[in-house]
Amino acid sequence: MKFMHAIASRTGLILALSFVPLPAVTASAQVPKRAVITEYKTKHFQCCNNPSLPAVQGNAIGPIGVTLAPDGDLWVMEDASLESDGTIDGRVEHLGTGVGWLDKGSSDDSLTPTQSVTQIGNPPGSLCGAGTQTGNIGSGPHFAVVGPDGTMWFTENFVSQIGNFSPSVPFGQNPVIHEFPTPTCGSTPATIIVGPGPNNDNNIWFAEDGFNTPTLQGAIATIDVNTKQITEYPIPDAFAFPIGLVVGPDGNFYFTEFANGVIVQMTPDGQTFNRFVIPQAPNQPPPQPSGLVVGPDNALWLTDRNTPDFGPNATTNHGRILRMTTAGVFTEFLLPNPPPLNPDDNQSNEPAVIIVGPGPNGTSALWFSEVTGNRIGRITTDGAIKEWDLPYEQTRCGTSCGVGISPLHNPHTLAFVANDGAIWFSEVRQSAVARFSIGQNGGEQ
Repeated sequence: MKFMHAIASRTGLILALSFVPLPAVTASAQVPKRAVITEYKTKHFQCCNNPSLPAVQGNAIGPIGVTLAPDGDLWVMEDASLESDGTIDGRVEHLGTGVGWLDKGSSDDSLTPTQSVTQIGNPPGSLCGAGTQTGNIGSGPHFAVVGPDGTMWFTENFVSQIGNFSPSVPFGQNPVIHEFPTPTCGSTPATIIVGPGPNNDNNIWFAEDGFNTPTLQGAIATIDVNTKQITEYPIPDAFAFPIGLVVGPDGNFYFTEFANGVIVQMTPDGQTFNRFVIPQAPNQPPPQPSGLVVGPDNALWLTDRNTPDFGPNATTNHGRILRMTTAGVFTEFLLPNPPPLNPDDNQSNEPAVIIVGPGPNGTSALWFSEVTGNRIGRITTDGAIKEWDLPYEQTRCGTSCGVGISPLHNPHTLAFVANDGAIWFSEVRQSAVARFSIGQNGGEQ
C-alpha cells in the first residue's frame, strides 16, 4: 500500500509554565477488597531463561494493549511472541466478549492468535534498515484504537511502524494487516488515539517517545486514514518520553512527559506547545506522569508513578492520581494503601493506565491499573478512591528468573465493556487477559 511522509515545522513556538500549590486532599484508606477475576492465558509466552530468547528482550512476553472493537469483541496487542521456528514476532489476538467467542460455550480459556504481525520492509534483526540494531526484535504491538474508518490502528513500538487491519473478520480468521513506517527511524510509537483531521474530520494520532533515536527526540504524529501520509511534530523538550495522549475538552492535544514530570498542551496544528509542571513535594524526585484521560467532569485526569511517601526516609511509593484543569490547576489524590511487599518491584504501586467507566449511583468514574501494586482502582470525581487486590500467584514462568519470582499480575491496559458489565485488562507478567466483573452500581456491590 502506498504511503507518503511529511515532517512538520515548529514556527511560532510558545512555552508556558504553570505551577500552583496542590490543594490538600486526603483519600480515606480502605483495605482493598480481593477482586474476583477470570483469566484468559495467551497461547504464546516465553520466559527469560530460554537460550533462544534474545538478550534485547530479556523478559517474559506478555500482552499490553486491550481494545474494544465495534462488534463488542476485544483485540489484544501482544508485545512479542517466541514462535516455533525461534523467531520473535508481535501478534494481535482476537478475544470475544459479550457477543463473541466466550458466549458460545467454549471451554478453552486460551486466546486464539489470529495473525503474526510481520515486519514488512524490516528484516528480522534490524530496525529501519540493516545494521541499526542487533537481535530478532519482533514488531512489538503496543496499543490500538478504532479509527474513524471503522478499522483497527495500532502502534508497532519495536520497528517504528503503524499497523492497520479490519476487525470485521470471522472469529479465528486472520485479518489482513497493512503497515506504514514512521518518517523517523527509531521513533518507537506507543499510545494511539483518534483526533481532529485537516478537513473537519478525524485522523489517527500517536505519541512517539523517540527512545531509539540518537537524540531521544520525541514527537506527536498523525497518519491520514485516507492518504496514509504521516506527519510528525517534534516535541521541544529533550527526552520527553510522551506516554499519555488525549484530545482535551478545549480541542487541544494534551500529553504526559514521563521523563520530565510535565503535562504539555499542543495545538492541533502542532505549532504551539504549552508546558504545565506537575507540583511535587520539596526534595523529592520529579513526577512520572503516565496515563491520561478526559474525565466525566471535563477535566484531565492522570496517573503519577513516582510519588514517594512524604518524609526524608520514605522507602515506599504509593503513587497518586491527579486532576488538572486546562488552565493548569492541579489537585492531588494520593493512593491510600501502600504497595505490597515485593522486593523486586521497588516498593511502588505505579498507577499506569486510566480510563472512564461506571461509578456509584449512575455516575461515571475513573478506573486505573496499579502495575506493581497488583490492584485495580477506582476514583470518583470528588476524590473517593476504592481499590481491589488481584490474586497473588506464581507466574507462568515459575521461579526460573527474576520476572518469574514475582507473584504479581502486573495489570496494565484497561477496557470497559458495557454490554459485559466488566473491566478487562492485560496482565503482563501472567501473559494473560483478565475479566473483572465490577458488579452493580459501579463497583459498589
